[in-house]
Amino acid sequence: MISHSNGSNKIEEGHGHNGISRSLPWWTWIAPLFIANIGTWLSLWFKTDPGISLWYLPTALGIVMVYWWGPRALLGIYLNALLCAPLWDLPWKWSFLYALPETIEVGLSWFLFVKLMQKRFWLPDLANTAQFLLFGSLVPAAFANVYLVLQLLLLGDIVLSTLWNNWILLFSADLATHFVLAVPMLILFTKPVAEKGWARTDSEVIRLPLLPDGRNSKTDFILILLVFILIFFMVIFTSIHDYWIVYGLLMIILAIRYGVNIAIIASSWAGALALLLPPIMKNQLGLPTAAYTNVFIFNLEILFLCAVSLLIGRAISDLFTEISERKQAEQALRENEEKYRALFETANDAIILMDKVSTKIINANQTACVLYGYTLDEILHLKASDLTAEEQATEDAIRAGVVRVPLRYHKKKDGTVFPVEISTATFLFAERIIQVGFVRDITERKQAEQERERYVDELNRRNTELVQFTYTVSHDLRNPLVTIKGFLGMLEKDLKDNRQDKVQHDFRRIANAADKMDELLADLLELSRIGRIINPTEKIDLVQLAKDAVEMLDARIKASNVTIKVSADLPDIYGDRLRLREVLENLIDNAAKYTGQQLRPLIEIGVRNSENEQVIFVEDNGLGVEPQYQSKIFDLFEKLNPNSEGTGIGLALVKRIIEVHGGKIWVESEGLGKGSTFCFTIPDGRRASKQEVT
Repeated sequence: MISHSNGSNKIEEGHGHNGISRSLPWWTWIAPLFIANIGTWLSLWFKTDPGISLWYLPTALGIVMVYWWGPRALLGIYLNALLCAPLWDLPWKWSFLYALPETIEVGLSWFLFVKLMQKRFWLPDLANTAQFLLFGSLVPAAFANVYLVLQLLLLGDIVLSTLWNNWILLFSADLATHFVLAVPMLILFTKPVAEKGWARTDSEVIRLPLLPDGRNSKTDFILILLVFILIFFMVIFTSIHDYWIVYGLLMIILAIRYGVNIAIIASSWAGALALLLPPIMKNQLGLPTAAYTNVFIFNLEILFLCAVSLLIGRAISDLFTEISERKQAEQALRENEEKYRALFETANDAIILMDKVSTKIINANQTACVLYGYTLDEILHLKASDLTAEEQATEDAIRAGVVRVPLRYHKKKDGTVFPVEISTATFLFAERIIQVGFVRDITERKQAEQERERYVDELNRRNTELVQFTYTVSHDLRNPLVTIKGFLGMLEKDLKDNRQDKVQHDFRRIANAADKMDELLADLLELSRIGRIINPTEKIDLVQLAKDAVEMLDARIKASNVTIKVSADLPDIYGDRLRLREVLENLIDNAAKYTGQQLRPLIEIGVRNSENEQVIFVEDNGLGVEPQYQSKIFDLFEKLNPNSEGTGIGLALVKRIIEVHGGKIWVESEGLGKGSTFCFTIPDGRRASKQEVT
């Protein structure tokens, strides 16, 4: 496995992805021998003296192979030099020594640049490129060729007078092949080779496109082609030495406009043509080194053009890359800002950002503005404490860094207080501690919880009532049945005894018991309908409704000699007209029934204000209700006087109707003989304005 950490390379065996190769094919052990051999045969065309060539390819190819495949390539390079020594007119017996210089040059290049300096050999930036030219090319070539010419001198293959010229030729030729062949191969072909798993790399190899974006039109291709053709004819008809400024200008133009890829291709094209075509065209191949007196200057000119175009192209490509990355970063930033803004503005919850130290609000989304009733400009002038109805608790939570507050009460611009749930997060931005709060209005949830609790309480009450109802019904229905059964036995006996007077009495008692049961069942049926069968809600004139109830009870009122007073201030209310009339009828009938010993019984129907609500009451001066019975009388079948008429369901029925309307009912009395006041509320009860349209 090859890993890169803190600028260091670590090579292990394995297999990876994204161009990071962990293992190499078996053939990379033997391929260097054959590739170097091909380079040797091509270089033999340009041989000058024994062991010396104008154009020596194995070292350039060797640098590429050792960078891709590691030190294993050195074996093939050495064997090739060993086997080919006689082809260079060198004695076979010393071939093991003649094979060392190029092996040393290639190995030293790998050791200095890859192993020691741990640089990336596909030259991804200007720094890597410049360091390769120095430590991967110049230093190894200089050292290896010093060793080579000294060895040739000591072994008698060259004379001392030609030592300098031979070193100059070898050194410049090696540099030329490095620039013209090794550099383009490393930059252009490392990525596809690594993707196939044929090269060891310490990270993903990123190669720039051949032509940068915006400069890859048909016109650009034609321009590049024309420059290449122009270079070809200039090499044929002119000399780089005479027109090196023109060559340099063409190289620099291509490097500046198109970057490193076209720069190295153009410099390789110009260098290869300038080095190879003149000797071939002038039939100067095979001449001794002394015949190439100007080769050093010529090679330096080629090397200078190649180096300048390479470095400028690399710098331009780095600039292109930096600009492209910056544009991508800016685009990514814009996209992230748009996503954030869309999320921020479309969130269902209110989102508020504030400076945690000062608690000043620095941003808020539209949901927050709508929730609190402020414009964005207004809310940005507020602090967190301006939005809360629990200022101290809010300050304590912010100071303590509480991340979730399940219940807090906030206030709107108009002063309305409402419950919220808050989640918070804190982050550092521009040396400020920013706290973001996600505020959710839980008014509906709290209402639902309250409604649920109300339903639970109602269910518990109904269950309790049902138990009582079951017991009471079974008891109260049993009484008439017992009466009927008892008098049926007596009727049978009286019929046998032929006692006609008793028979009539028995029939009356049985009929009365049956009527009692019928009345009880009718009242129970009426009670069960309340809340289940609802008439349409309408606006009700309570004064008229009270008069209608009094009229329905006219016989009872006259029989009891009761005086009725209906207040003219009774409000208009909203509800079920028939059911609310039943309420008044039951309360008036109840009051008329229990007048006691009053000589002038009086029932008054009126209204009073209490704690911002209107209380409707039916007041009498009759028997009154002792405190211990004031809540009990609204239960089923509860009668203070068991012998009084009725089933004991009336007040339970009244209570059910009032509760169905969302109101409440109670009785006020100072005790026996002090009279009673039955009070109830209807939430929508209010005096309608004269202009209100029904």
